[in-house]
Amino acid sequence: MIIFGPGVAETVADSARTSLDREIEQLRAEGRLEAGKKTLEGLRWTPETLEAARGFEKNIDLSPLTALGIDTNNIAKENIKWTGPVVYADVLLDPLKYSSSAAGGGIFGILALDNFQLPEIGDSGSKKIQSGSVAYFRDSDPVVYRSCGGGRGILFYISL
Repeated sequence: MIIFGPGVAETVADSARTSLDREIEQLRAEGRLEAGKKTLEGLRWTPETLEAARGFEKNIDLSPLTALGIDTNNIAKENIKWTGPVVYADVLLDPLKYSSSAAGGGIFGILALDNFQLPEIGDSGSKKIQSGSVAYFRDSDPVVYRSCGGGRGILFYISL
């Protein structure tokens, strides 16, 4: 199941997205975002992506996690581990499927840097995320990468 929550202002997200353009162009030229090679590619932190992550941490609202049965009173900022900026690769006609994202008993979060189609997570089906917002899902949920190619975000993990 995917739960949405507030993240950062859309202007902050857009600035962070734009700061990744050159690196993404290079990855495309190298063929690293071609369908079927991987589901996503990690990107370098930029001053703008750092600003977006810090803005999220400053105004963090984890209340949407209660819909996943999570007691948010026990979550501190130290529980959030930033993986970094990512871009989703182009997707094949036959989607890439994973039985779970990980198995650590935590929550993954995606701070969207543009509007894009999320992977199908758990029983949520096809969902779009808006620039600046956050999507949360359990790390044990199955994931299907079908049509999220080109979407940019900052991935993080909340340990419980």
